[in-house]
Amino acid sequence: MNKDIVAYYSLRKFNLVYKLDYLIIEKNSKKVLIKAKKRIKDIDLYIAHKQSVYYILRNILALKDLGYLPKDTSIEIGVDCSQIVDKLKSDLLNKKFSEDSLNFLINKLERVYFLYSINTLKFIYRTKKPNLNLFIKSEKKAKEYSKFIRRKSLLTDLKKDLINKQDIIFFDFEMNCLSDFSSVEIISIGAVKTNILGEIKDEFYRTIKPNGVSELSEKCIEITGLLQKEIDKSNDFNCVFNEFLKWANNSSKVFCFWGGNDLKVLNNDYKRNLSKSKIVLEILTNNYDFQEIFCKDILRQEELLSIKNALKYFKLDFIGNEHNALNDAINLSIIYKKIHRSLF
Repeated sequence: MNKDIVAYYSLRKFNLVYKLDYLIIEKNSKKVLIKAKKRIKDIDLYIAHKQSVYYILRNILALKDLGYLPKDTSIEIGVDCSQIVDKLKSDLLNKKFSEDSLNFLINKLERVYFLYSINTLKFIYRTKKPNLNLFIKSEKKAKEYSKFIRRKSLLTDLKKDLINKQDIIFFDFEMNCLSDFSSVEIISIGAVKTNILGEIKDEFYRTIKPNGVSELSEKCIEITGLLQKEIDKSNDFNCVFNEFLKWANNSSKVFCFWGGNDLKVLNNDYKRNLSKSKIVLEILTNNYDFQEIFCKDILRQEELLSIKNALKYFKLDFIGNEHNALNDAINLSIIYKKIHRSLF
């Protein structure tokens, strides 16, 4: 049986707050799912209406994810003000919720419609309260979404930053595998330089001889594919990052990496080697975690993916061997290039 949803709400102003009453019911069976009240602080009337819709959609998405509603549920929202309905319809059609938390909910639910409904408040008041347990479950789940939606968007910051930049440097480090994290050091660096469109301009790869434990464990050799003789012949941290500085040149740029402990180990190595390299400071102060951008800002999920699994989203295979610093950097740049067309 189809469980399409109709939600009704009424918004009234009392002193310095708006009082919101809303009702969520199954369209065909008329079964009441949620009946609730909220207080909205004194703000612009239309913003208060958008906040009302936000509360309703948040509960409906929670009900869907809790298994009470099918995935393709359509939602009709009845509003008792025709001018507000027209404005909501217009903003939905013209995608003017793009920088609003409503955008996340509407994209998740997809089939959302607004309609004019008279005597909404009377209808809500005359309806009996449903099972309180369902509302509690829904509200608990909905609050998880609120925390997620309110997080600062790294994608928004990156977009603004790229306006005045020429290049992006995607980088990755491989490290020696030690049980004491404070002793872990970078043993290889891979990077690709791209333009803002994600087109590769140049590549950089070096192995690095650690300052402390330079002997690679069997586990480290297996994971990274590096050989002991490669590390033994390598230059130290300061020498390699001076080369990296020359390669990166003086163009305006940002640095992107794929999660993990890369920055923590880089910072430790910077202090351990008494480095004065400008490029290290630039990386540490001008970087973006593209794993977080892709998973949390684009896919809207808490689960963090590997580069290989992120490529599967585009039905692409990983190029080369994983845990090779240059290959990881190249594949990261491919993910960026894929999303650039639709997001920038």
